[in-house]
Amino acid sequence: SKRRHKPLDLRLPHVQIAVELEQVWVELWNHDRAGVFHEAVSLEKWPDYAEKVREPVDLGLIRERIAALQYQSGEEFFRDVGLLFENSKAFNGDGHAVTKHAARLVKYASMLLGNDVHRPRIQACEARIPESFSRMRASHA
Repeated sequence: SKRRHKPLDLRLPHVQIAVELEQVWVELWNHDRAGVFHEAVSLEKWPDYAEKVREPVDLGLIRERIAALQYQSGEEFFRDVGLLFENSKAFNGDGHAVTKHAARLVKYASMLLGNDVHRPRIQACEARIPESFSRMRASHA
């Protein structure tokens, strides 16, 4: 009998992790409380935002970072999602509706990243990233 082999995914782990994170990102983007986080805060409307928030982030910027393969782990992605909450808390305060929406998004992201679909795939990519870097360096030496 012929042994069946799993198809080999030849994509670099950075690309694979971006594919997984983009799937999570789409779920966040489509969340019913995400609209306010789709774009950067307007400094025209809220000029003091830049004084209160040191590291602005929005879902559009997170997607750009996914596309640029900047995330090497689910943790890095989750850190940026968490900034949505931290930034809203710094600017709007704890009890503000926008801060509550951000808290829901962070909780949803945590659930998505920890589920049985994304978690094992992301972890497998994370484990391969250092080896792919060393192979690339060796081939360019």
